[in-house]
Amino acid sequence: MITSPQTIINDFAARAALNAQSTQTPTARAEVFCETIGRTPPASLFDTDGGPSDEVMTLCSETGLSLDWLYRGRVLVAATGKVHHGAA
Repeated sequence: MITSPQTIINDFAARAALNAQSTQTPTARAEVFCETIGRTPPASLFDTDGGPSDEVMTLCSETGLSLDWLYRGRVLVAATGKVHHGAA
């Protein structure tokens, strides 16, 4: 069975709320998130220029993980809706 990214995020948010003390640093947040979804955490969170590593960008792209939450601990709620692609 394929798990949707939203289900993964919802499950993780519930677990993170219960484990707030264990998610105080970016490394800890990455470890808890990856453990929740059954992935290996990125070897490095930062690239040589100080930005997110390629592994982090791939993880976020594939799972919906928020860079704001990973690096800053901010929990953001995203609203989704239909995108209009035509003239009004």
